[in-house]
Amino acid sequence: MYLISGFELNFFIFDKHLNACRVRKNILEMKDSLLSTKSNTINLSLVFEARQHWIVYVLPSVYVLVGLVGVIPAIFGFGLLRLISFVLIFLLMIGIKQLIAIFRTKIYLTNEYLTISAGIYTTRIIDISLQKLEAIEVSQNLLGKILNFGTLYVSTGEIIQHYRIKDPLLLRSKIIFKN
Repeated sequence: MYLISGFELNFFIFDKHLNACRVRKNILEMKDSLLSTKSNTINLSLVFEARQHWIVYVLPSVYVLVGLVGVIPAIFGFGLLRLISFVLIFLLMIGIKQLIAIFRTKIYLTNEYLTISAGIYTTRIIDISLQKLEAIEVSQNLLGKILNFGTLYVSTGEIIQHYRIKDPLLLRSKIIFKN
């Protein structure tokens, strides 16, 4: 049986962390050297950034407000009132999750890609090449035309994404005409 002192254990952990940092640094240096060569240079410029319209925050905000009503009865209530308050707290959690998902969704258009970044716990980034884009559909109802928002549907062969954004016709025209 081996006995390891606290100093030796801390040194071992520090040395292991230092080696991991060296490996990360070497990988980053290799990546930089690959991207710095003229044949591998990627020249992407941001053409447009789509923003979520304020209307997408309304329903999750209502869930949060209604859910907040259930917090006090959940603590001090009893019987049926307490059961109803737990349902309201469930609405609160759904509303918070939806608000965070909306805040974390970003849509960027570069000169070669439509990039969609979304996710709460993990971030999922989808880069759709503009050459492989099959269809772009914009759906606006009467309220959407008045408030200048709509649902943008973007599809390739395997990916269909839809997002309610501000000024979807401008993004559509930027995608179609590439500036």
